[in-house]
Amino acid sequence: MAYPSVPAPYGLKPVNLIGGQVFAGATRNFSIANGSATAIYNGDAVKIQSDGTVTKDTGTATASPVGIFVGCYYTNPSTNQRIWQQYYPGGVTSPVLPAGDITAVVVEDPDTVFKVAAVTSGTTMTALGQYAIGLNAALVQNTGSTITGDSAVAINGVTTTLSLPVRIIQGVPDTALSASQTATTNSTTVVTLSAANANIYVGMQVYGTGIPAGAYVASVSGTTVNLSAAATTSTTQTLTFAGFTELLCKWNFGTHQYLQATGV
Repeated sequence: MAYPSVPAPYGLKPVNLIGGQVFAGATRNFSIANGSATAIYNGDAVKIQSDGTVTKDTGTATASPVGIFVGCYYTNPSTNQRIWQQYYPGGVTSPVLPAGDITAVVVEDPDTVFKVAAVTSGTTMTALGQYAIGLNAALVQNTGSTITGDSAVAINGVTTTLSLPVRIIQGVPDTALSASQTATTNSTTVVTLSAANANIYVGMQVYGTGIPAGAYVASVSGTTVNLSAAATTSTTQTLTFAGFTELLCKWNFGTHQYLQATGV
């Protein structure tokens, strides 16, 4: 296993801009509606609402974000002190009237490149092969941590579907996973392993004689692995399985609210 390992998703973390542009940490402030009940965690996608305030974008296969939430300021109703929070806990009623002063800090640049973890569903980690580069993905909306304040949003459902909100542009090699196992192919999509291997995940790309380029693990159960494409040979050999637990992504074309001509 690669080091460091990634035990769970952590939201969308801005790291760069496309085209090699330097990300200098630029943000814009938006208002959160006073008393808004929806919690927003550091690394969640947020969107502008019709009243001009922002809230968490809970979209999965469809989303219309204005950016990535990285914290907030507000006047604490108990102490009347303006404070910084890693996340917005929801249900805060600022004593600053009439509209409150809850301020979301958002990385809004449509060209932002962010790092995100891949899951099969929920918070179950997986690893996606090289074939995923250039494809689109859906967001997985997990609830963040009230201890760290971090998001638990991830991606999955990698396809060519045009409407999906995220475009995968690169794998993160530092946390990539790989495994090797003796296996038997039989000119079908079914591969039989010589022994079960817990380091083989759904989504990993498969390499070996007679394995089509871009074939990946569609499912795995014990010693049975189903591939996304049929092997072209029947043989016993050592297969290699590899994938990225973290990927670099950007907002897909037409997804970001600044790129929607109709506005919110």
